[in-house]
Amino acid sequence: MAARASDAVDAGLDVLRGLKQTNIDAQTLADAVNKTREAAMTLEIGDLTALADSNKANGDAATEHRKYIENEIDVTNQYLQWIVARRQELIRKRSEL
Repeated sequence: MAARASDAVDAGLDVLRGLKQTNIDAQTLADAVNKTREAAMTLEIGDLTALADSNKANGDAATEHRKYIENEIDVTNQYLQWIVARRQELIRKRSEL
C-alpha cells in the first residue's frame, strides 16, 4: 500500500511539475509576444513623434509666413495712403498755380 501511495504522490508531483512547465512555457511565449509588440509600438511612437514634429514645424513656418504677408499688406496699405495723400497735395498745389 505504501508503494501505491508513493506512486500517487509521484503522479501528483509529475502533474504539478507539468503544470509548472506549462506556465513557464506560456510566460516565455507571452514575454516574447510582449517584446515584439513593445518594439513595434516603440517604432510607431517614433514615427508619430516625427510626424508631430514635422507638423509643428510646418505650422510654425505657415504662421511666420502669414505674419510676413500681413506685414507686407500693412506696409502696402501705408504706402497707398501716402500715395493718395501725396496726389491730393499735388492736386491742391496745382490748383493754386
